[in-house]
Amino acid sequence: MTYTTEQLIEFLETEFKAHAKGEREFVLSEDAEQQIAASGDPIGMIIGARNMASVDSYHSYRDQIHAYQREHQVSGLVIESRTFPDGTVVRYPSQHYQLTLVDGDMDVLRAAKDRVVEAFIKHVEVGHYYLAHRIEARNGAYWDMETTLDFIASFAEYMDWATLANYDDPGEVSLHLGYGSPEDGNYIYNRDAENWVFYAQNHCRNLKVKS
Repeated sequence: MTYTTEQLIEFLETEFKAHAKGEREFVLSEDAEQQIAASGDPIGMIIGARNMASVDSYHSYRDQIHAYQREHQVSGLVIESRTFPDGTVVRYPSQHYQLTLVDGDMDVLRAAKDRVVEAFIKHVEVGHYYLAHRIEARNGAYWDMETTLDFIASFAEYMDWATLANYDDPGEVSLHLGYGSPEDGNYIYNRDAENWVFYAQNHCRNLKVKS
């Protein structure tokens, strides 16, 4: 029997909680703290040797899950959904943040891109949201600029995938566009992948908006 995507996610969540609760035991050398101090690792110096060992242990477990995915071709995609103000629901594939992609996953993301972009554009056009004059990149850089729906549609043509998110603000929706693997796009120095974020709000809290 091959484990499913959902089962692998459950395994990862269980293991993550076990590490977070300190339920995993590690053998640390007597000079573990000194080794971290000597390495100059800022994260290790902040969280300490035991917590660093816990992080490394979880990452090792996750690497094994990724290896299992590749061996058995278990997809790293999940189906997400976004409900818009008029009640319509858009469902689309997205890479789970703890899984890796396998053969065919990028093709699925590419096939879904246009309808995600079209949904975002449609709900701005009908007045459910105002389009913010702000574009963000993965490295934290952002541009306050005249952003139009035509620009977004043209920009999206060169991208591989699209997702929607609303974070903590139910009155806001963001369109994430990127090329290359979404996982790789989170690394600032990876030139084979990149992603950008476009925002829209249903209120005028941000004065730099375009209806």
